[in-house]
Amino acid sequence: MKTVRSIILTLLILGVAFFLIFKHQQAANSPVLTAIADDKAHGKPVWLLIHSTDELSIHTRAIFSDLQGEYARSIDFISVDFNDPAQKIVLKKYRVTGVPTSIFFDSHGKPVDKKIGQKPDDEYRDTLAQLLEVS
Repeated sequence: MKTVRSIILTLLILGVAFFLIFKHQQAANSPVLTAIADDKAHGKPVWLLIHSTDELSIHTRAIFSDLQGEYARSIDFISVDFNDPAQKIVLKKYRVTGVPTSIFFDSHGKPVDKKIGQKPDDEYRDTLAQLLEVS
């Protein structure tokens, strides 16, 4: 009886260990998380936009694109499709439940602002200016 319990306990421990290893590898393989880490290493702030194909996202993506042209030298812009299964790890990590969602990271890779839904152009521009001041 002790042997059966030992085997079950060992299998349970191994299962948990494999799950944790797999979860860690998923995070390490995320291009978005890698890009944010790279920008942190290079000291650049980041605007991460999570979007879909809805009307609010399309409008926000247009603002994102316009501002990217203005700030491309000093801020990195990363766009993620909410419906892409490969991005689940990113959505979970930053607790994204709807679109559009914008997350702004300072030059140290720390999330400093999160905007959910469509915002006016000037609000995004002000946030980017503040990012540059802080970074």
